[in-house]
Amino acid sequence: MRRIGLLGGAFARRAARVAATLACWGVPATLAAQVHDELRHAPRVPQWELRAEGVAAQQPSAVVGAGVNLRAGWYVRAGALLAAGAAFPESGRAVGLARLDATLRFHLDPFADRPRGLYAGGGLSAAHVGGGDGLQDPRLMLLVGVEGEPSAGRAWAFEVGVGGGLRIGVARRSARRDGYR
Repeated sequence: MRRIGLLGGAFARRAARVAATLACWGVPATLAAQVHDELRHAPRVPQWELRAEGVAAQQPSAVVGAGVNLRAGWYVRAGALLAAGAAFPESGRAVGLARLDATLRFHLDPFADRPRGLYAGGGLSAAHVGGGDGLQDPRLMLLVGVEGEPSAGRAWAFEVGVGGGLRIGVARRSARRDGYR
């Protein structure tokens, strides 16, 4: 009988260790799973935008384009933009320009608690310049911006950045109807 009591005590100690381990690791894992589940089931509505941008550089340019942004988390937005315009090389004659940008933006006020929301981000920009220049090397972009309060289903955004020169842009984005920017 005594032997069963010892095994029972060892079993109880092991069971207590397992329970403590599960409590230490299981509670955070459960909370993380709930947050992940909320992120997975929250609607990922695309945010469309129209943009006009100028780049002050050795070869200045101006473009207009259309793009889309998707929520990649509560604070992060992933976006792509296709734009066309003109570049002004040193020869002084304007040449055609096509550009594709891919960005990630980190919003400081994703839930629109304030009328204007600040954000910062970065990405890559690839351009094709006419006039014999062809495809340029992709450029790393860094940007900061502010998105205004939605009005009539749209919101204005202003950005300043660097990447192949000083970039100044204005965008008109569709406003989100799901409670965040």
